[in-house]
Amino acid sequence: MRIAIYIIEVAVVVAIAVWLAERPGLVQIEWQGYRIETSVGILALAFFLFAVTVAALGKRLACRHCPTDWWRLPRVTWTRRAARHAALDRCWITRL
Repeated sequence: MRIAIYIIEVAVVVAIAVWLAERPGLVQIEWQGYRIETSVGILALAFFLFAVTVAALGKRLACRHCPTDWWRLPRVTWTRRAARHAALDRCWITRL
C-alpha cells in the first residue's frame, strides 16, 4: 500500500513539472521601485525552498529541549523498557 501511495505522489509531482514546463509563464513583481521578473517554475522552486527552510527551522526551534542525538532515542527507550521488563521478570522469578 505504501508503494502505491509513493508512486501516486511521484506521478503527481511529475505531472505538475511537465505542466509547468509546457506552459512557461512570466511573473512580474513590482514593489517599492524594484522589479522582479521570473518564470513560474523558478518562482515555484523558490517558494518550495523557502517552505522547506522555514519548516526545518521551525522544527529545530520548537525542539530546543530535545537532545541533539535524536536518532538514539528509540534504542535508548527500548533498552530502558527491556531493563524494566527484565527487572520485573527477576522479581517474579524470585517470588516463585
